[in-house]
Amino acid sequence: MQLLVNIFLLALLISAAPTGAATFEIFPSPQPCTWASFAFDADGDKLACNYGGHLFLWSPQEGFQDLGDGHPQSGSISISASGTTICATRIRPSDGYLNPALWSRKSGWKDLGHTLDGLVENGSWGSGFDLNDNGSAVVGLAWTSQGAQAFQWTPETGMKRLASKGPGGTSRATAMAGDGSLIVGFRQPSDHGWRLPVCWDPHQPDTFLHYAGTDLRGEALAVNSDGTMIVGYHLANQVEIAHYWTPTDGLVSLKNLGQSAWDPSRATHVTDNGTVLGTTTSTAWNLTEAFIWDPFDGMVRLQDLLENQGAVIPDNLWLDEVLAVSGDATQLMGSWRNAQGQQGYWMAKADTRQKGRIRQCLASLDGTQLELDFELALADTALRPVLVASRRNQQWHVPLHFEQRTCRGTDHQANFGQAGEVVYELTLENGDSAKVLERFSIWTETPPEKERGLLGSFLPQQPDNHTLNIRIQRDDHLVISSTDATGSLVVPLSDRIFEAGYHQIPWDVPIYQRSGHQPVPYIHIQWQ
Repeated sequence: MQLLVNIFLLALLISAAPTGAATFEIFPSPQPCTWASFAFDADGDKLACNYGGHLFLWSPQEGFQDLGDGHPQSGSISISASGTTICATRIRPSDGYLNPALWSRKSGWKDLGHTLDGLVENGSWGSGFDLNDNGSAVVGLAWTSQGAQAFQWTPETGMKRLASKGPGGTSRATAMAGDGSLIVGFRQPSDHGWRLPVCWDPHQPDTFLHYAGTDLRGEALAVNSDGTMIVGYHLANQVEIAHYWTPTDGLVSLKNLGQSAWDPSRATHVTDNGTVLGTTTSTAWNLTEAFIWDPFDGMVRLQDLLENQGAVIPDNLWLDEVLAVSGDATQLMGSWRNAQGQQGYWMAKADTRQKGRIRQCLASLDGTQLELDFELALADTALRPVLVASRRNQQWHVPLHFEQRTCRGTDHQANFGQAGEVVYELTLENGDSAKVLERFSIWTETPPEKERGLLGSFLPQQPDNHTLNIRIQRDDHLVISSTDATGSLVVPLSDRIFEAGYHQIPWDVPIYQRSGHQPVPYIHIQWQ
């Protein structure tokens, strides 16, 4: 019976980083238009707008600021992280042709010129599609003697072509990493005319990379701020399939929202935590809907996510496209439609930022060890998770082993043999700032006095009857068991969805001992 003397009974508090309530609103249009495109700055406070070829800067404080005409055939628009610089395509006053241009509040519009072998095609020198975070580099499409060619512009170099390999082939630079480390888009060889997804290193503009393979048709549409994750689509059996690519995962297909393999999808935006947004189309209903995908939940309707976070969306409309996402991944912009054929634009706030959640907890019943596994939605590997434990006035770091989107920590210092509460915080450190991804606590023997009325005593009233007391902050599916020292399943305790709140799980260890089992030294909790 020595085991029973050493048993500690624990209560576990699982708490996600606070999400807050999502919001949704129909976004007004300053003028009638048949299409629009948008771009958010880093924190979502400023929005660059292209309404049918007329350009605006919008903010909640100032409303719409008229930036003049762009062109009704060019939907490109981009904005710097600070919201002080905008890239678009507009008519150049000197000759009346379309040309990539930069706007700033201080100097107004500045035309970016054209390549050395540039020429006018259909009244255009080219189009500017994206710029980096500080507004010092622009990428897009330039018309040249060899057709449409991807370009990069900086104040030092002017407009320079990016490699497309071979005469007659065309290309376009669609997006640029915020830190300027990568450019993505497509090239289209002249021998077959298919678009192929590619990326360029801005420091080596004469070369490019077929990141998805040399024969895979499709295009890259967006890249995260440090260039570690590319999203777009590729063709399989003539069907467009949304994908992402990272150096570690390679090319990963994201499928679609529908039941049919013939429903096309495109990934159009990616946030720095690895969340992907895009569109998927039901061929049966000819209905396009916006999706959101992350490593935790897979692909879901964006409308469902917003409503689950508290947004109120009118019943008669659906969200068919994502058109912009802020740099901090909290502000979203897109288009809506209804059954009457009307359409317009929406703005929403949601939590799609860095996420972390515990996946399993292995606790030794003698109180000497606690092993914790976490899953992370974190594409930026430069940001590292840190696990900090504290009890009363003591604080210590729990070493973490970090691989891609998972990390594991084993705490040998907590000494759960003594009564009290140990609080754990999984944080994400970025320079001098830190964000809490997950917070939870473990109580041994007795909970804090203020919780005693809710939880009751942790100490068993009868020697043969034990109770595992658990408190969880959110609804979740837990698999709870007792395991032996090798990790083999010995005593299943519970396998079900627990609602948020307090729960007691009966745990009658002596029955299993009398039936011939060896003592069980661990409690194992796994989140499904």
